[in-house]
Amino acid sequence: MKQKPIKKLSIGFLSLVAFAFAALVVANTANKLVFSDLDQDGLSDEEEKVYGTDPSKKDTDRDGYSDGTEVKSGYDPLKPAPGDKLVGDKSLVAAGASAAQGTGLTQKFTEDFQQLLTTKDKQSLTVEDLDDFVNESLGEKMTGVSSINDLPQVDRASVKIKKQDYASLGDEERLRREKGDYDEYLTGMFYAFINNAPQQITSEKDLENFYENFENQLVTLSTASPNAQYFRQLGSKTEGFIGEVQGLEVPESIADIHVKFLRILKGFVALQDPSLPSIEDPITRFIILSKASKLKDVAADFFNTDVAN
Repeated sequence: MKQKPIKKLSIGFLSLVAFAFAALVVANTANKLVFSDLDQDGLSDEEEKVYGTDPSKKDTDRDGYSDGTEVKSGYDPLKPAPGDKLVGDKSLVAAGASAAQGTGLTQKFTEDFQQLLTTKDKQSLTVEDLDDFVNESLGEKMTGVSSINDLPQVDRASVKIKKQDYASLGDEERLRREKGDYDEYLTGMFYAFINNAPQQITSEKDLENFYENFENQLVTLSTASPNAQYFRQLGSKTEGFIGEVQGLEVPESIADIHVKFLRILKGFVALQDPSLPSIEDPITRFIILSKASKLKDVAADFFNTDVAN
């Protein structure tokens, strides 16, 4: 008799996880694309660290020329014009160029592979050698989740659980109270979603428009001009959504489902691995998408086995 309310939750859960998955994965990866040059002055944030310029200001020395323009023209971005021409020691420019080149996974992978080729001639290089090289270079970083047990832990004691001591009640009254508990929980989930959606959602049509708009914005990530503001807002809203979900009072009978749901959310958050370089790096992008794909399969299994049933 308790399965009907739980099945009813599947629609809410599916919508919320779709939103959370889309927002977390895309916002976390897009942020690395967007914030690589926060002030859009032509210098990456990494280069700004090298030059000592302000990554949030286009023109650190306020002389009317952007930091990027000054560096590329051979002028000191920290010293106002005139008289800021860089002469003699070019170490600053060289350091900036090095920072721009970066040490991404693709670059390191290529360098290591070239080193492998120098230690073995073409005749002695085997398929096993190549497999070992790839596993050693990327194996640990490529490791994804295969089940919900691989996801970050969530302490059940941290969940606000609503006791459902209805065993002594008649069937009709017990079902009425259980339904009230589920409805209250589902309403909380719904408002957590609505409160943190990047656009107004008051109908099923609004929800469809949200997903359509999201898909359109997703396409921009493969272009040179992603919609930075959209993804910044989406990332911010997602953090609020997670906070509200963690604060919900959860009916005792579905507490385990709620915990698994939180573990899935935390799994998507963990995709933003601080040890990985910028998403602009091809291999980094491949690793993140590979992990996301595996996690999506785990989420789908969660819905098919825990929620839908």
